[in-house]
Amino acid sequence: MCDDANLLLCYNRGCAVKFDPDNNPEGSCLFHPGEPFFHDAYKGWSCCKKKCTDFTEFLNIKGCTNGCHSNTKPKEPEKYVPDKNTIDEIIEYQAPKPILLPRPPAHLPLKNIIPKISSTLVQQLAATSISSTNGTDSNDSTDIPVGTMCKNSGCKQAYEGAGYNYNLCKFHSGVPIFHEGMKYWSCCNKKTSDFNAFLEQVGCTEGEHCWIKVKIKLWDKQTVD
Repeated sequence: MCDDANLLLCYNRGCAVKFDPDNNPEGSCLFHPGEPFFHDAYKGWSCCKKKCTDFTEFLNIKGCTNGCHSNTKPKEPEKYVPDKNTIDEIIEYQAPKPILLPRPPAHLPLKNIIPKISSTLVQQLAATSISSTNGTDSNDSTDIPVGTMCKNSGCKQAYEGAGYNYNLCKFHSGVPIFHEGMKYWSCCNKKTSDFNAFLEQVGCTEGEHCWIKVKIKLWDKQTVD
């Protein structure tokens, strides 16, 4: 019987048992000749394609190859060490710097730049009707249907005809703001959390009623390409 002091530890992956070097026949060791891998929470061996998620279960995976025990530690993967003589040879790429045009002299006279709008944009603007939120009353009232509501924000006056004696329009000249549960107008800043109370707020600006929204002229034909 062999003394435990003469036993050697087997360094074959997956074995880790002590063996008698004088009694080490072929097939006495069951080990993994491949490399362990750890990927996407899985742990396994490249030689037998066995994988699991538990580390203890991974350590207990039995070897897939029979052979002799070995007291020689397997070689670790070589770590890359850069050569000191080639460090200075690394080429660093930098994006080309923009070329700055020379600034004209300060004594030259200033010139107004005429903006130009492409013909495609002009066609799109012509097909789109853009109007103001709070415009002015149209002079031609013959085309306004009776019952048309005033277009000024916050006003609830309906159009009653050309000869009707209207009171001054009370409206909000600002924009509605909804922030952190509060609702209010930017012009008078009366905050409330109730939407109906927000709609019932009386306007803070007086003026004429607006029955028809006035279109905004956004371009001049002289500036078209």
